[in-house]
Amino acid sequence: MLKSFQLRKYIILLFYYLVILSCTNRETPVEKSVKQNHPGNGTGKLIPINFYDRKYEDVDFNAHDIITADGWKIEYLVKDDTTRYDDIYIKWSKGRTEGVYCGGKMLEFRRHFIPRFKGENKTHLFFTHACATSCTALLTLSKSDKPVERTFVKVTGFDINLGQVLQIGDYDNMLERFNFALIDLSRGIEKGFYFKNKCFSTDDTGCIDSVQFNGNSVEVFATLTDRKDEQRSVQEVYTVKLEK
Repeated sequence: MLKSFQLRKYIILLFYYLVILSCTNRETPVEKSVKQNHPGNGTGKLIPINFYDRKYEDVDFNAHDIITADGWKIEYLVKDDTTRYDDIYIKWSKGRTEGVYCGGKMLEFRRHFIPRFKGENKTHLFFTHACATSCTALLTLSKSDKPVERTFVKVTGFDINLGQVLQIGDYDNMLERFNFALIDLSRGIEKGFYFKNKCFSTDDTGCIDSVQFNGNSVEVFATLTDRKDEQRSVQEVYTVKLEK
């Protein structure tokens, strides 16, 4: 059981390490020299995805350019250089405000790792994507004057209208404390909590029965293993209040 938790932890960490690292300092001095001497490698600018190129097969299943009801333009792009088949970019803009998210190496994974637009509220755009075999991630892009991106992994529930996200906490203490974090993006509130009993499910969200978002509070219902008697299952409800 412990090995299973550790394996999922390392898979998720590896995925996001690749995503973050691949979008920073991609060009070494040697690569820069090669690019300067071989203009055919591309302009280095962001360009639309050529879906007629077979190397982008099925990418359009998740990567849909749209204009949202609130007037935000969402574009899926690639960079016109040697990373065109590795990284995918999401540009979101309205008027003079725009931001660019880099999904490093995402085109090398299965297509469900590409963030797919799910909806919006007054302050954020929401996208879902995979982060491991049984892991769901949520990407949020803010509509502020200085747009900010944020990714939540191991998400067990979210409410777009309320701008609230519930995610599993630290894997290191998972077997001792089934811990969570509740984030309210609109109000800038974050609350951590944990259940009294244990979760031994091999699925990240296997112990959670349901999540109810009520605005100023969130109720999380779970079927867990009794801490005092591991042969016994118990139902537990935790209510998180969001007042600062």
